[in-house]
Amino acid sequence: MSGSLYDTAATGKGFTVGAMMSAQPVYVLFEPQCPHCGRLWEASKELQSKVKFVWIPVAFNQGKS
Repeated sequence: MSGSLYDTAATGKGFTVGAMMSAQPVYVLFEPQCPHCGRLWEASKELQSKVKFVWIPVAFNQGKS
């Protein structure tokens, strides 16, 4: 399926935080203007010593992102 979220995660550009040597990274597609995504960022901080997060910004809110 072309254009799927999997394709976006696999080819998207983002930034990585957390345990860089983690065996299984967590890919997070996030909307920079989304308050729920902001809360997810805050909640993920306590896991960053154990998990590698790859945060990929996407524009879900086309008019404001």
